[in-house]
Amino acid sequence: MRKSATLISGRCSSEPDAVPFESLTRTADPWQVWGAFAAMAVAAVWGLRRFLHSIHLSRLLTDLPVANIRSASQGYVQLQGQARMLGGEPVIAPLSGKPCVWYRFVVEQRERDPEHDYPVGGWRSVEQGLSDAIFALEDGTGRCVIDPDGAEVTPSVTVVWRGREPRPGFSPKSPRWWNLLLGTGPYRYTESRIHQTDPLGAVGHFETLGSGPVSSPDEEVRRVLSSWKKDRATLLRRFDRNRDGTIDLAEWDFAQRAAEQEVAAAVPPPIDHVVIHVLKKPRDGRPFCLFTAEPQAMVKRYRCGALTGGALFLGMVLLLAWGVYVRLGA
Repeated sequence: MRKSATLISGRCSSEPDAVPFESLTRTADPWQVWGAFAAMAVAAVWGLRRFLHSIHLSRLLTDLPVANIRSASQGYVQLQGQARMLGGEPVIAPLSGKPCVWYRFVVEQRERDPEHDYPVGGWRSVEQGLSDAIFALEDGTGRCVIDPDGAEVTPSVTVVWRGREPRPGFSPKSPRWWNLLLGTGPYRYTESRIHQTDPLGAVGHFETLGSGPVSSPDEEVRRVLSSWKKDRATLLRRFDRNRDGTIDLAEWDFAQRAAEQEVAAAVPPPIDHVVIHVLKKPRDGRPFCLFTAEPQAMVKRYRCGALTGGALFLGMVLLLAWGVYVRLGA
């Protein structure tokens, strides 16, 4: 009996241990297992989308030549120049209070235990915003007004830090990782900005307004307003301040002033001509991108994004296939 027990013990000890993931997949609750499989499938889809989107953008920047504003053809173009503020009320980033031409911000709050007042769980978004103010791109041959609505923006500065107030009113001097690591407070702030004179590249629909002779700037303002009225959704989003679905007299007066600012910001054209160049989101669904790095650097960034997305997709597909194989006992 002792020899038999010894042989049995030796045979069992010589068998390889099951892989932890394989053992867990076989024995875990079905809801947990299939929930994990669903999460893998979502991650795989996200990775595939990022791979395809990044590859498309990298090829776009490579194949689409950079045009000069003065001689750019109407339609889909790529421009390179510097960011410029337009006249009128300045654009101020809400969290840092810094002037800029474009911003995006998120304020998050850490969930806390109400009885013991210590952090629990993750971060909950309490406020976020995105600048929709127009600004300009100058390339030495002219000026183009940029309408950032719907753009995929790569900013020049992104800062993440923590504090104790919902609106800090300041930001760290430099976007370093230790601002977040060493910061304290229940709030986490993320702010991205594009500043005056930052290098700026743009890919979108280029359109020239008022290319013919005009009798006065007032007529050009009416043309700009008419072009805005054709896109009612954007008009309401920009000028419907009370959000009642209509543009009242006060709001229309504000829109007129904005149109006057666009006309005044245009590069002085030849005598008896007023020309305004505008870049905006294409209506046919093609990418609309604004970026503050050199095109070559953006191509490398998009290729790295494609590599990351592709690796995630392949990894999740293989892991999901193996998990299903193990779970079903094939």
